[in-house]
Amino acid sequence: MRRIRACVLRGIIAVLPLQTAFAADDYVFAKLVTRDAIEYPNIARVHNNDGWAYYTFNIGTDGRAHDFSILESNGLTSLNEALRESIESSVYEPARYNGVAVTEQSLVGRAVFMLEGKPGAARKPFMRNYRKIQSALQDGELDAAWLQLEELSAKTGLSLYEELYRQSLYVMYYGLTGDKDREYLHATRVLDFYAEEGDKSLLEEADYFVPFLVLVYQYEMAAMMLGHASLSAQWLEQMAPGTDLAAEMRAHSERVSARVENQEFWTRGKLLTPIYGGDRSTWTTRLLRREIELRDVSGQIEDVLLYCERGVKRLSYTVGQGWIVPASWGHCNLYVTGVSGATFVIAELVDGTLAPGG
Repeated sequence: MRRIRACVLRGIIAVLPLQTAFAADDYVFAKLVTRDAIEYPNIARVHNNDGWAYYTFNIGTDGRAHDFSILESNGLTSLNEALRESIESSVYEPARYNGVAVTEQSLVGRAVFMLEGKPGAARKPFMRNYRKIQSALQDGELDAAWLQLEELSAKTGLSLYEELYRQSLYVMYYGLTGDKDREYLHATRVLDFYAEEGDKSLLEEADYFVPFLVLVYQYEMAAMMLGHASLSAQWLEQMAPGTDLAAEMRAHSERVSARVENQEFWTRGKLLTPIYGGDRSTWTTRLLRREIELRDVSGQIEDVLLYCERGVKRLSYTVGQGWIVPASWGHCNLYVTGVSGATFVIAELVDGTLAPGG
């Protein structure tokens, strides 16, 4: 029997009044009550189409999904509409702030559509173009490779395998041009195709993904994104258990974290043109510390948001603003949104640096 597979990243940004202090029990997440299952369209089933979509939507104060938007997909209208119908059928208990219903805005969600069994392999015409671009990159013909890659990217209906290989070409291109920021973004996109909903892999064996995860880890370490780097080290242990590489990466992560244990460290962030489309640039890092500070801002930042296991905060800030995150909030990711090109520094401070209530 064939079935649909839909994998949705769960992430919510609450649209809240600006504030500086952290208050207890002031925010309650929206809670999903019901949602219609996604119906795999007959036309996609007949043609054995698989696909993906990146999307956003809002959960209104009426408990319904509003402003659904496809940011990027493989362009199969039938699959996109099936996703839209499912999301817009959702009924929630709306989010509440201090007892008053508020709107929640989703982070980028991802849905994967695949009929039972492994998806169809990359098609011969695609693979001819893929090898042609790969050869141009290996020969250092970067301008020609870029034009061919953009032409390939303009095509709709790329299968899951084809999208995976397309993203790997972008990783190769940006690695050769020295743009480590965008190389990192596309490498994380490649990793989207591994370990979906408990499966070992949607597409390839783990060995295919290991070099991309190593690249991601190296970037995170160079940028001092130590929280993310620790997660990448843990992920490699799951991806390649018992290997020397996994043990070495975990040990390296622990050594670096130990070296900064009693001193503050800094993560440099930069807002890039969104990889998924849209006009909202977002940067994120996983925090190791409970005391943080925003410094050295250049360009326009719109929001600083704290997304923790317990809740979400939209932080009021000025340059040099510090915050103490309650330990009860669990692990936290910091999100910064704004205009592409903005740069800043997030300082993670030693406990006790800031006065309580800062």
